[in-house]
Amino acid sequence: PFRIPTFYNLTKSVGKKQPNQTLDVLLVQFFLREVSAQSGFAPAGGRLDLTGVVDQSTVDWISAYQKSKFQLFCDGIVDPIPERNLTAQTPVHNKSYTLFELNFDFELKQPQHFHKIWEHPRCPAALGQTLAMAFKAIHS
Repeated sequence: PFRIPTFYNLTKSVGKKQPNQTLDVLLVQFFLREVSAQSGFAPAGGRLDLTGVVDQSTVDWISAYQKSKFQLFCDGIVDPIPERNLTAQTPVHNKSYTLFELNFDFELKQPQHFHKIWEHPRCPAALGQTLAMAFKAIHS
């Protein structure tokens, strides 16, 4: 049977001097922590707390992740992917979107949680509640 893939997108960009909406930041922070735990990338001496607020630690983690992937442009910013962008390529740098790679890496490393990350034991409550409500609205 055909399955519509799950994809977690942002409403606004996350990073230094970006809109940094709380739920967008929580999603990026959650993905970074979970992917890092199994991939081993992390900035030197950096700890990433799931606060929903962009601080220097969050920017350092975004940059460390981008540097760990040759297909990403390293600018410390995670942009939303336009709905109709089927290639997941950024128009400016012809590189993959950081958010695309975060989704891909999380699904690869934790496929049992990917399609309902709100049920993940470490998913922040505010993020989980919002995602669960959106899923229910779409599938009811």
